[in-house]
Amino acid sequence: MLNKNIKNSDRSSKINPNGIRWRVINILFFLVTLIFILFYISLRSYWPDLNGSLKVETGLAWNWTGVLFLSVFVILVYSSLLLYKLLILKQHQFWVNKLLALTFTIIFSIWLINLYLSGQSELV
Repeated sequence: MLNKNIKNSDRSSKINPNGIRWRVINILFFLVTLIFILFYISLRSYWPDLNGSLKVETGLAWNWTGVLFLSVFVILVYSSLLLYKLLILKQHQFWVNKLLALTFTIIFSIWLINLYLSGQSELV
């Protein structure tokens, strides 16, 4: 009986990969992506200028802002599905989902901080 208690306490002391840390990371992933897409939509008046400058830089006449918006929107849908699976369905996440959530959270956070710091005079 004593051995069972020791084994149970050993299991509870191990780090749970689907514990509170990953829930917080998934919530941050969703929030940062949502803030990024809202910030990107608010800069809609600059989209034609960005498309023009990227056309000159790359030589491709694509709708660059549309491609970026669609990409970020797909990531937003992905983050909401991960959040739904983790918080509502209580399913465990595959390690690739955890890695992508952490990576995109860091990338979008750095991108938002950079946009904020570079455009403080325009934000006022």
